[in-house]
Amino acid sequence: MNNSSFLELLQTMRNKQALEKDFLEIAAATRTMLHDKYINRLRSAIHAQNMHTRENPPKEARLLEAFKPFVPEEQHAALDKASQAILTLDACRRISGQMSAQVHTAEVDAKAPPDPSIHKDGVYDIDSQCARKQGINPSAAHSAGQPPATMMMLLMMFMMEDMQ
Repeated sequence: MNNSSFLELLQTMRNKQALEKDFLEIAAATRTMLHDKYINRLRSAIHAQNMHTRENPPKEARLLEAFKPFVPEEQHAALDKASQAILTLDACRRISGQMSAQVHTAEVDAKAPPDPSIHKDGVYDIDSQCARKQGINPSAAHSAGQPPATMMMLLMMFMMEDMQ
């Protein structure tokens, strides 16, 4: 790098507006990449699962719909909200199952040596001694087949965005 190029670079780096513009462009490019690579694909998967759940509602949601003719009309909104919650939880459960299957398939494809603490359904054994040292009740540490609360909250947030 010759002397004039070096001085030109230093002047560019001292220009706060130019640096700010560069960082805004970097942030925008990163945001676009994250949306294209992850968020849009996740939203698409959530939307598809949401549509599948609406077309094939679980029996609990169908039961709530069946109650409507037998309750006062002012209670219909509450039944609708409960039904929507059931549909959302069912979609989360389905997505969680698909994600677990994908992870399991990827692990099998990688031909990683089997971990004896992982069951065939993808649920880990809980180290009871470690859990007790941390003050955690091992029997209450997880619920088999239920998606993690954080994932459910994220999925519900994305689903709510799709409905608006």
